[in-house]
Amino acid sequence: TTPEKEDFRKYCIQVAKDTKDYAIAYEVWNEPNWYVFWEPEVNMIDYATMVKAVSNAIHEVRPEVKVISGSLVYGHTGRTDFEDSASEFLDEGAMNYADGVSTHPYYFPRSVNIMDSVFYKKSNTLFDSYGIVTGRYATETGLPTSDNDTGISEEGQADALAKTFIYSDAAGVKETTWYNFRDNGMNPSNNE
Repeated sequence: TTPEKEDFRKYCIQVAKDTKDYAIAYEVWNEPNWYVFWEPEVNMIDYATMVKAVSNAIHEVRPEVKVISGSLVYGHTGRTDFEDSASEFLDEGAMNYADGVSTHPYYFPRSVNIMDSVFYKKSNTLFDSYGIVTGRYATETGLPTSDNDTGISEEGQADALAKTFIYSDAAGVKETTWYNFRDNGMNPSNNE
């Protein structure tokens, strides 16, 4: 709703003010092309509208920081197709307001080589076709060591981590963030 959007814009301004001494960048939302994080259903046009408003709001009070849009997830089932959702978002011109675009290139339980051979080639081709020359970021990626069918060994995770950073660097990604370096609980079957 319009009042909720305005409240969120004000919230972002306050966060920018409150974190002025240490935040150097802000990412707008988390995985908006997955219904879990954008309810009741994915709407990339609404997300693009949010990016425009939030980016303008943050830059009003902190013109020196980077506002990163996207955080589009790739590689899980149950998500909106990466290329379709990214194209819909980019068609709205949101990247004219942001300082970079981020992705979450997950690829488990498949091979880490998919990141290089499929994802970065597809995403770079797509971003290039829209003339995006701003920063490209991988703000969340990783492979779990859970004991379910998506988990791998710790040795396999270490190998994948090294390859991930090599592939990301070769693809022109400015920064890559590995999620994460420890378990987030006691359940060995939980991917986090």
